[in-house]
Amino acid sequence: FEADRTLVTIPRNGRSGYPQFSEDGRWVYYFLDNNINRVRIEGGSPQNVVRAALSRGFAVNDQVLIYTGLEDLGLYRLNLETNEEELILSGSPEEAYTQPSFIPNTNFILTSLGTIRDYDSTSIELVDLDTKERFNIAPVGFNPRFFSTDLIIFARAEALYAQRFNLGGMETIGSSEPILFNVFYNRVV
Repeated sequence: FEADRTLVTIPRNGRSGYPQFSEDGRWVYYFLDNNINRVRIEGGSPQNVVRAALSRGFAVNDQVLIYTGLEDLGLYRLNLETNEEELILSGSPEEAYTQPSFIPNTNFILTSLGTIRDYDSTSIELVDLDTKERFNIAPVGFNPRFFSTDLIIFARAEALYAQRFNLGGMETIGSSEPILFNVFYNRVV
């Protein structure tokens, strides 16, 4: 219940914004002109974490940042402690991995896979960060999030969908179902 304070000012230009808290709640990560920066929640000078990242989402926990490279559209993992960067999967304009999100307490992420700015032909993929194998979760959808112990939520057209998911077996259960209609989603992010 503290008073509001400005940590950083971010321009509205399509390449900046989209803030997220770190898992421990000590940092706010955000895009600034296709770079990923962070600032402590108590304030201070912002720090650049990644240069040249595609501003179509990232996933961060206390040890790792997952993002899409701006130049090659590859999916990358950055170790936040050692600053070591690793290419997880190669990308291209026709097959870019965007909007990654972690599945908690696993070495798996969810990601959108498809053509940049064409979300009608984008699929939802599950990626094993250790083996780099990928598994299709939904043939059409974007911006996936692991919602609970057995549910993945994602967008498709102007609706939110839910897909039951067996975390133990890393497999879908049944087919995806719409749960909320007439949802506006900025598809040109």
